[in-house]
Amino acid sequence: MRLHPDKGGDPEKFKELQMANSVLSDKEKREVYDKYGMKGIKEMDQGGHPGGGMDIFEHFFGGGRGGGGQKKQVRKCKPQVKEVVVKLEDIYAGKSTKVSVSRKRVCEGCNGQGGANVKTCTPCKGRGVVEKMMMLGPGMYQHVQQHCKDCGGEGKRVEAADICKECRGKKVFDKKKDLEVYVEPGTPDEHVMAFYGEGDEMPGVQAGDVQVVVRVQEHKLYQRKGADIYMAKQLTLVEALTGFLFELTYLDGQKFGIQMEEGEIISNGDIKQVHGKGLPFFKDAMGHGNLYVKFTVLFPKENELTKQHMQQLKTILPNPNRPKCKATEVINITPYDEHDLNENEEGGRKRSEDQDGQDGQQKVQCQQQ
Repeated sequence: MRLHPDKGGDPEKFKELQMANSVLSDKEKREVYDKYGMKGIKEMDQGGHPGGGMDIFEHFFGGGRGGGGQKKQVRKCKPQVKEVVVKLEDIYAGKSTKVSVSRKRVCEGCNGQGGANVKTCTPCKGRGVVEKMMMLGPGMYQHVQQHCKDCGGEGKRVEAADICKECRGKKVFDKKKDLEVYVEPGTPDEHVMAFYGEGDEMPGVQAGDVQVVVRVQEHKLYQRKGADIYMAKQLTLVEALTGFLFELTYLDGQKFGIQMEEGEIISNGDIKQVHGKGLPFFKDAMGHGNLYVKFTVLFPKENELTKQHMQQLKTILPNPNRPKCKATEVINITPYDEHDLNENEEGGRKRSEDQDGQDGQQKVQCQQQ
């Protein structure tokens, strides 16, 4: 924030900081940087392979080039998505909470083999599929591949006597874990926190991640926009003209007063600012946004003002001299009924459509003549 160009900082220095942040906040980029430096990062961003043409999957997952120049890619389990619902008060102060995750882990008893004395499946020869000839018609055949039923498509088999007793041949088992999640002050709504390798595991597959999404509940008084807080406040006409003082219970539980001294006037719809009373900036809890208050002025109802009150107001409030009305007729206005207004609009629209229809018929008759 201090070196941001909008704050008078050096744009080039800020670009360097952005680049450093993009590397430090990305596990894969950090690994590339540790091994190849900024040159590797630039090659990666340009779609190339860090380290002089090495495949990006080989670097991240430890693969190597096999025979025939083929690239070995290590698959990764899909991430699990969890949700943490917090209050706006938690976003102000920060909060530690736990997220329970049920994930599949590789069986340690058999090391993910399913048992002892693992053998290559004979029918499919370890391929997981078998080839068969399918007759399409007289004298017409086609080679098709089918899932091997003997090994379940895995290419390996374990005899019944050798099946692992811990996982019962499934190679994985369900294991629960509570992840400690810290919601930092100022965390944005729908912010995603990644817990690398804490998701599901499968034999020969890299462990997946757990992604925790932060959801912020709506507050009954305050609305959030970034690090700023907005609220609405109603004032009587007297308060708007002569000053006010009201008390707020803030997000940290503390109470403070907001006042306007005599001499300042609040108009309906005015917005005032309380500097520094917003949320902490994300990743910078030393700075805070602002609190904005939007005022609505409540005017007296018809029966609340007597003729004497009105006369007093005319003597107190500014009342410019206006020219006398020279019209021959004076009409009093009355409150409108929204239902009547809608009916008038509908009636006017129908009359307009009827008129358009008549005009169209006249045009057709003229063309026929």
